Amino acid sequence: MKNKGIKYLFCACIFSISLLGLPGEANSTTVAGVVVSEGIVLAGDSRTTVTITEKIPIETEEKDKTIKRIKMTSRIATDYTQKVFRLNERVGAVTYGEARLLNKNIHSLVEEFKASDPSINKQLIDELAKRLKRYFDDIYKTHLSKYPDIKIGTLGLMVAGYDSSGRGKLLDFKIPARLGAKPRDGEIKQLYSTEIDFGAAWRGQIDVITRLMKGCSPELAKRLREHPELKINPYQSKYVVGFEYMTIRDAVEFAAFLIRTTIETQRFSYGTKKHIGTVPGVGGPIDIAIITPTGFKWVQKKGFKDIL
Repeated sequence: MKNKGIKYLFCACIFSISLLGLPGEANSTTVAGVVVSEGIVLAGDSRTTVTITEKIPIETEEKDKTIKRIKMTSRIATDYTQKVFRLNERVGAVTYGEARLLNKNIHSLVEEFKASDPSINKQLIDELAKRLKRYFDDIYKTHLSKYPDIKIGTLGLMVAGYDSSGRGKLLDFKIPARLGAKPRDGEIKQLYSTEIDFGAAWRGQIDVITRLMKGCSPELAKRLREHPELKINPYQSKYVVGFEYMTIRDAVEFAAFLIRTTIETQRFSYGTKKHIGTVPGVGGPIDIAIITPTGFKWVQKKGFKDIL
Protein backbone atom coordinates (compact mmCIF):
# COMPACT_ATOMS: atom_id res chain seq x y z
CA MET A 1 0.00 0.00 0.00
CA LYS A 2 1.40 3.36 -1.00
CA ASN A 3 1.64 6.25 1.40
CA LYS A 4 -0.57 9.01 -0.01
CA GLY A 5 0.97 11.76 2.07
CA ILE A 6 -0.96 11.35 5.28
CA LYS A 7 0.90 13.35 7.91
CA TYR A 8 1.71 12.19 11.41
CA LEU A 9 -0.64 13.60 14.00
CA PHE A 10 0.46 14.20 17.55
CA CYS A 11 -2.16 14.08 20.25
CA ALA A 12 -1.96 14.51 24.01
CA CYS A 13 1.79 14.71 23.63
CA ILE A 14 3.37 14.70 27.07
CA PHE A 15 2.25 12.99 30.26
CA SER A 16 4.15 12.36 33.48
CA ILE A 17 4.79 8.67 33.99
CA SER A 18 3.07 7.27 37.05
CA LEU A 19 5.56 6.35 39.76
CA LEU A 20 3.87 3.66 41.76
CA GLY A 21 6.23 0.80 42.33
CA LEU A 22 3.52 -1.69 41.39
CA PRO A 23 4.13 -4.66 39.08
CA GLY A 24 3.15 -4.16 35.47
CA GLU A 25 2.90 -0.38 35.61
CA ALA A 26 5.19 2.31 34.27
CA ASN A 27 7.44 3.54 37.07
CA SER A 28 9.93 6.29 37.75
CA THR A 29 11.59 7.69 40.89
CA THR A 30 12.81 5.96 44.01
CA VAL A 31 12.25 7.41 47.48
CA ALA A 32 12.88 5.92 50.90
CA GLY A 33 12.02 6.46 54.54
CA VAL A 34 14.09 4.88 57.32
CA VAL A 35 13.01 4.91 60.98
CA VAL A 36 15.39 4.21 63.86
CA SER A 37 15.31 5.12 67.55
CA GLU A 38 17.20 8.39 67.01
CA GLY A 39 14.95 9.72 64.26
CA ILE A 40 13.67 9.39 60.71
CA VAL A 41 15.41 9.74 57.35
CA LEU A 42 13.69 10.81 54.12
CA ALA A 43 15.55 10.45 50.82
CA GLY A 44 14.74 10.69 47.14
CA ASP A 45 16.30 10.88 43.69
CA SER A 46 15.68 13.82 41.34
CA ARG A 47 14.58 12.34 38.01
CA THR A 48 11.28 12.88 36.23
CA THR A 49 10.48 11.00 33.03
CA VAL A 50 7.76 11.67 30.50
CA THR A 51 5.94 9.63 27.87
CA ILE A 52 5.31 11.15 24.46
CA THR A 53 2.21 9.63 22.87
CA GLU A 54 1.85 9.68 19.10
CA LYS A 55 -1.32 8.79 17.15
CA ILE A 56 -0.33 7.79 13.64
CA PRO A 57 -3.10 7.39 11.05
CA ILE A 58 -2.78 4.28 8.88
CA GLU A 59 -4.77 3.87 5.68
CA THR A 60 -7.04 0.87 5.23
CA GLU A 61 -8.54 -0.79 2.14
CA GLU A 62 -11.91 0.77 2.97
CA LYS A 63 -12.55 4.16 1.43
CA ASP A 64 -12.41 7.16 3.78
CA LYS A 65 -11.46 5.02 6.75
CA THR A 66 -8.25 5.02 8.73
CA ILE A 67 -7.07 3.39 11.90
CA LYS A 68 -4.62 4.95 14.32
CA ARG A 69 -1.54 3.26 15.70
CA ILE A 70 -0.40 4.43 19.10
CA LYS A 71 3.33 4.98 19.50
CA MET A 72 4.68 5.75 22.98
CA THR A 73 8.20 7.01 23.60
CA SER A 74 9.67 7.65 27.04
CA ARG A 75 12.47 10.06 27.82
CA ILE A 76 14.09 11.90 30.73
CA ALA A 77 12.44 15.26 31.36
CA THR A 78 14.69 16.53 34.17
CA ASP A 79 17.20 15.36 36.76
CA TYR A 80 16.43 18.19 39.19
CA THR A 81 12.96 17.44 40.54
CA GLN A 82 12.56 18.22 44.26
CA LYS A 83 10.89 15.23 45.94
CA VAL A 84 11.91 15.72 49.58
CA PHE A 85 10.18 18.60 51.39
CA ARG A 86 10.44 20.46 54.68
CA LEU A 87 6.84 21.10 55.79
CA ASN A 88 7.77 22.83 59.03
CA GLU A 89 10.44 22.67 61.73
CA ARG A 90 9.37 19.18 62.90
CA VAL A 91 7.75 17.54 59.87
CA GLY A 92 9.00 16.55 56.41
CA ALA A 93 7.63 14.64 53.42
CA VAL A 94 8.71 12.85 50.27
CA THR A 95 6.61 12.36 47.15
CA TYR A 96 6.25 9.55 44.64
CA GLY A 97 3.75 8.90 41.89
CA GLU A 98 2.24 11.53 39.66
CA ALA A 99 4.79 14.28 39.02
CA ARG A 100 2.44 17.12 38.03
CA LEU A 101 -1.09 18.29 38.79
CA LEU A 102 -2.80 21.40 37.39
CA ASN A 103 0.34 22.04 35.29
CA LYS A 104 2.48 22.43 38.41
CA ASN A 105 5.04 20.07 39.89
CA ILE A 106 4.44 18.64 43.35
CA HIS A 107 7.16 20.80 44.91
CA SER A 108 5.38 23.97 43.75
CA LEU A 109 2.06 22.72 45.13
CA VAL A 110 3.68 21.88 48.48
CA GLU A 111 5.14 25.38 48.69
CA GLU A 112 1.68 26.85 48.01
CA PHE A 113 0.26 24.63 50.73
CA LYS A 114 2.85 25.87 53.24
CA ALA A 115 2.15 29.51 52.35
CA SER A 116 -1.64 29.11 52.59
CA ASP A 117 -1.86 29.31 56.39
CA PRO A 118 0.75 30.34 59.00
CA SER A 119 -0.68 27.80 61.48
CA ILE A 120 0.91 25.03 59.37
CA ASN A 121 4.26 26.00 60.89
CA LYS A 122 3.07 24.93 64.36
CA GLN A 123 1.28 21.68 63.54
CA LEU A 124 2.57 18.25 64.51
CA ILE A 125 2.65 15.24 62.23
CA ASP A 126 -0.83 13.73 62.66
CA GLU A 127 -2.83 16.89 61.98
CA LEU A 128 -0.42 18.11 59.31
CA ALA A 129 -0.57 14.80 57.41
CA LYS A 130 -4.38 14.91 57.42
CA ARG A 131 -4.34 18.49 56.24
CA LEU A 132 -1.83 17.76 53.50
CA LYS A 133 -3.95 14.85 52.27
CA ARG A 134 -7.11 16.96 52.17
CA TYR A 135 -5.21 19.59 50.20
CA PHE A 136 -4.00 17.11 47.58
CA ASP A 137 -7.41 15.40 47.47
CA ASP A 138 -8.87 18.75 46.38
CA ILE A 139 -6.03 19.39 43.91
CA TYR A 140 -6.51 15.92 42.40
CA LYS A 141 -10.28 16.35 42.06
CA THR A 142 -9.82 19.77 40.43
CA HIS A 143 -7.31 18.31 37.98
CA LEU A 144 -9.69 15.50 36.99
CA SER A 145 -12.56 17.93 36.41
CA LYS A 146 -10.37 20.31 34.41
CA TYR A 147 -8.70 17.62 32.29
CA PRO A 148 -11.23 14.74 32.17
CA ASP A 149 -9.75 13.16 29.03
CA ILE A 150 -6.17 12.98 30.26
CA LYS A 151 -5.25 9.88 32.23
CA ILE A 152 -3.13 10.43 35.33
CA GLY A 153 -1.67 8.10 37.92
CA THR A 154 -1.69 7.91 41.68
CA LEU A 155 0.04 10.53 43.82
CA GLY A 156 1.72 9.24 46.97
CA LEU A 157 3.44 10.92 49.92
CA MET A 158 5.32 9.65 52.94
CA VAL A 159 5.21 12.10 55.83
CA ALA A 160 7.65 11.99 58.77
CA GLY A 161 7.71 13.87 62.06
CA TYR A 162 6.93 13.85 65.76
CA ASP A 163 3.65 13.91 67.66
CA SER A 164 2.73 15.58 70.96
CA SER A 165 4.07 12.64 72.98
CA GLY A 166 7.49 12.93 71.36
CA ARG A 167 7.12 9.83 69.21
CA GLY A 168 8.47 9.93 65.68
CA LYS A 169 6.31 8.44 62.92
CA LEU A 170 6.54 7.60 59.24
CA LEU A 171 3.11 7.85 57.60
CA ASP A 172 2.03 7.04 54.04
CA PHE A 173 -0.98 7.86 51.86
CA LYS A 174 -1.98 7.69 48.21
CA ILE A 175 -4.47 9.73 46.17
CA PRO A 176 -6.59 8.05 45.01
CA ALA A 177 -6.24 4.96 47.21
CA ARG A 178 -5.89 2.82 44.06
CA LEU A 179 -5.75 3.43 40.32
CA GLY A 180 -9.22 3.81 38.82
CA ALA A 181 -10.75 4.80 42.13
CA LYS A 182 -12.27 8.22 42.67
CA PRO A 183 -10.40 10.60 45.00
CA ARG A 184 -11.67 10.11 48.52
CA ASP A 185 -10.56 10.31 52.12
CA GLY A 186 -8.49 7.13 52.24
CA GLU A 187 -6.60 5.77 55.17
CA ILE A 188 -3.33 7.38 56.25
CA LYS A 189 -1.18 4.42 57.22
CA GLN A 190 1.50 4.45 59.90
CA LEU A 191 4.46 2.47 58.59
CA TYR A 192 6.98 2.71 61.45
CA SER A 193 7.71 4.68 64.63
CA THR A 194 10.76 5.58 66.71
CA GLU A 195 9.54 3.59 69.72
CA ILE A 196 9.54 -0.12 68.81
CA ASP A 197 8.57 -0.75 65.18
CA PHE A 198 11.71 0.44 63.37
CA GLY A 199 12.23 -0.22 59.68
CA ALA A 200 12.44 1.12 56.14
CA ALA A 201 9.93 1.76 53.35
CA TRP A 202 10.67 2.39 49.72
CA ARG A 203 8.35 3.62 47.01
CA GLY A 204 8.43 4.24 43.26
CA GLN A 205 10.63 2.04 41.11
CA ILE A 206 11.28 -0.61 43.74
CA ASP A 207 12.26 -3.72 41.77
CA VAL A 208 16.02 -3.39 42.36
CA ILE A 209 15.70 -2.73 46.10
CA THR A 210 13.10 -5.45 46.64
CA ARG A 211 15.14 -8.06 44.75
CA LEU A 212 18.21 -7.18 46.79
CA MET A 213 16.69 -6.81 50.25
CA LYS A 214 13.85 -9.35 50.04
CA GLY A 215 15.34 -11.86 47.60
CA CYS A 216 12.50 -11.72 45.07
CA SER A 217 11.12 -9.19 42.61
CA PRO A 218 7.64 -7.77 43.31
CA GLU A 219 6.40 -9.19 40.00
CA LEU A 220 7.59 -12.74 40.76
CA ALA A 221 6.24 -12.52 44.33
CA LYS A 222 2.82 -11.56 42.97
CA ARG A 223 2.80 -14.56 40.64
CA LEU A 224 3.84 -16.95 43.39
CA ARG A 225 1.04 -15.68 45.65
CA GLU A 226 -1.42 -16.48 42.87
CA HIS A 227 -0.38 -20.14 43.16
CA PRO A 228 -0.54 -21.05 46.87
CA GLU A 229 -0.43 -24.74 45.94
CA LEU A 230 3.30 -24.29 45.25
CA LYS A 231 3.84 -23.47 48.93
CA ILE A 232 6.72 -21.12 48.16
CA ASN A 233 7.40 -18.10 50.35
CA PRO A 234 8.66 -15.51 47.84
CA TYR A 235 10.57 -13.60 50.51
CA GLN A 236 12.17 -16.52 52.37
CA SER A 237 15.64 -15.28 51.35
CA LYS A 238 15.19 -11.68 52.50
CA TYR A 239 17.95 -9.98 54.46
CA VAL A 240 17.38 -9.31 58.15
CA VAL A 241 18.45 -5.73 58.87
CA GLY A 242 19.27 -4.57 62.40
CA PHE A 243 17.32 -1.32 62.40
CA GLU A 244 17.09 -1.44 66.21
CA TYR A 245 20.88 -0.96 66.42
CA MET A 246 21.18 1.71 63.72
CA THR A 247 22.18 5.26 64.56
CA ILE A 248 20.73 8.14 62.56
CA ARG A 249 24.02 8.21 60.61
CA ASP A 250 23.55 4.54 59.70
CA ALA A 251 19.98 5.26 58.62
CA VAL A 252 21.17 8.09 56.34
CA GLU A 253 23.73 5.82 54.70
CA PHE A 254 21.19 3.00 54.34
CA ALA A 255 18.66 5.30 52.60
CA ALA A 256 21.36 6.62 50.26
CA PHE A 257 22.47 3.04 49.54
CA LEU A 258 18.96 1.98 48.49
CA ILE A 259 18.57 4.83 46.01
CA ARG A 260 22.14 4.80 44.73
CA THR A 261 21.96 1.03 44.10
CA THR A 262 18.85 1.54 41.96
CA ILE A 263 20.52 4.37 40.01
CA GLU A 264 23.67 2.36 39.31
CA THR A 265 21.77 -0.82 38.41
CA GLN A 266 19.76 1.10 35.84
CA ARG A 267 22.92 2.81 34.62
CA PHE A 268 24.76 -0.43 33.92
CA SER A 269 21.84 -2.45 32.52
CA TYR A 270 19.35 -2.24 29.66
CA GLY A 271 16.48 -3.16 31.94
CA THR A 272 15.17 -6.62 32.80
CA LYS A 273 14.83 -9.29 30.14
CA LYS A 274 11.05 -8.84 30.17
CA HIS A 275 11.23 -5.02 29.98
CA ILE A 276 14.46 -4.49 28.10
CA GLY A 277 15.22 -1.05 26.72
CA THR A 278 13.21 0.93 29.26
CA VAL A 279 14.36 4.45 30.10
CA PRO A 280 16.21 4.65 33.45
CA GLY A 281 13.60 6.20 35.71
CA VAL A 282 15.85 6.93 38.69
CA GLY A 283 18.73 9.40 38.65
CA GLY A 284 20.06 12.84 39.41
CA PRO A 285 21.21 14.08 42.83
CA ILE A 286 19.99 12.29 45.97
CA ASP A 287 18.34 14.62 48.51
CA ILE A 288 18.38 13.48 52.14
CA ALA A 289 16.80 14.98 55.26
CA ILE A 290 16.56 13.84 58.87
CA ILE A 291 13.83 14.53 61.42
CA THR A 292 14.84 14.09 65.06
CA PRO A 293 13.34 15.38 68.33
CA THR A 294 15.29 18.62 67.74
CA GLY A 295 13.67 19.17 64.33
CA PHE A 296 14.07 18.89 60.56
CA LYS A 297 17.57 19.11 59.06
CA TRP A 298 18.94 18.75 55.55
CA VAL A 299 21.82 16.28 55.20
CA GLN A 300 22.25 17.03 51.53
CA LYS A 301 20.16 18.99 49.07
CA LYS A 302 20.80 19.90 45.47
CA GLY A 303 21.30 23.58 44.77
CA PHE A 304 22.83 25.95 42.27
CA LYS A 305 26.53 25.87 43.29
CA ASP A 306 27.72 23.79 40.36
CA ILE A 307 25.26 25.05 37.77
CA LEU A 308 27.92 26.72 35.60
